[in-house]
Amino acid sequence: MNLLLFMVILIFVIPICILLHEVGHGIGVISFSKSDVHIYLGVINENNKENFRLGRLHFHIKWGFVGYAHWGMFCTYRG
Repeated sequence: MNLLLFMVILIFVIPICILLHEVGHGIGVISFSKSDVHIYLGVINENNKENFRLGRLHFHIKWGFVGYAHWGMFCTYRG
């Protein structure tokens, strides 16, 4: 049972917490600037396309354990 709980936390809870953390950065940016914010869950590359947007928050979600919030001049992928 403990292993199952650990796997559920690892696979679902941690990525959702990372996404919510990055949304917090995005809300701060749109509150104090005019920039659009691109929120990434997963790696930043050309395969992680925009899935949806909420106002000036653009979400790029590809399941992963890393997250990023980019805005202003930092929105361009340079891979």
